[in-house]
Amino acid sequence: MHTKIVAAAFIASLSLTWGIPSLSHYLQDAFFWKELSQNPEIAAAFLQEDQLKKQVLSERPTRREEFQIPSIEAKAAFSVLVRKDGNEKVLFTKNQRTALPIASLTKLMTALVAAQTYPLEKEIAISGHALATEGPQGFFEEEDTFSVKNLLYPLLMESSNDAAVALAEQEGEPSFVRLMNGLAEILRMDQTSFFNPTGLDPDEGDAINVSSARDLAILIEYLKDSHPEVFDILSLETFDLKDAEGYFHHTVLNTDELLKNQGFPTKILGGKTGYTEKASGCLIIVVQSPKDRGYIVNVVLGSDNRFEEMKKLIQFAYEGYSW
Repeated sequence: MHTKIVAAAFIASLSLTWGIPSLSHYLQDAFFWKELSQNPEIAAAFLQEDQLKKQVLSERPTRREEFQIPSIEAKAAFSVLVRKDGNEKVLFTKNQRTALPIASLTKLMTALVAAQTYPLEKEIAISGHALATEGPQGFFEEEDTFSVKNLLYPLLMESSNDAAVALAEQEGEPSFVRLMNGLAEILRMDQTSFFNPTGLDPDEGDAINVSSARDLAILIEYLKDSHPEVFDILSLETFDLKDAEGYFHHTVLNTDELLKNQGFPTKILGGKTGYTEKASGCLIIVVQSPKDRGYIVNVVLGSDNRFEEMKKLIQFAYEGYSW
């Protein structure tokens, strides 16, 4: 009797999981029920089929050899599927562990450290020192005051260097940068070093912020999982920024042009741009995977045509694999 119950329960689970004919179909077949009750080997055969199907699914997506691997001229590129269970599968790699300048991709760590260090409602006044930082992004004036949360929008969308310095100043820039490096070490971003919160090229002879494509994938995964309220900013094309008193300041425009409709076969979950003379074009785009198996992190570093090369990566992930 025990064998009958176990076998029946197993067949029922198969019908729900794999779409084989339902249990009621088999129970209506008296011959099958008799054979099942007398021959546990039948259940064992179904179990083997179940395990095989699970193995096949765990190996998806599988490479389609007829689809040509894209030519990526960037110094480094990386594409990885992050499944819903947390397991990963690398889809494309070029120099994934090479340390390279990362320009404003730095601000992903700046945002993360700020979110983990300060209350998001904490108010910050823009200092003259912050305003003196290279770049006009943010359109701030001295003593403009914003919550930490609202400063994250110009930081991540406009890539505001003023916002980065304003956030770092609250802890003290040297201490804040130590926190950035400490978190990178905790996350095992082994090829990563930060020397400023902005990603700007340093003066000649000074050290520059570097990371690898693989390390940046680790960072964006952690940001998405641990601080979705921050990660979600990366998906916005525009945002009406308000100061600490609730007055409209300006409309923040995202520098990531791929957030607009590009005819992609997928939903873009978020992205961050970066560019300096020494780093060249840098870009991270996170997209939803085919068949909703998870999400795909795509990284391009040191590119003269970052948006077009990113399109190649995303297309390859979708068309170069069977999902």
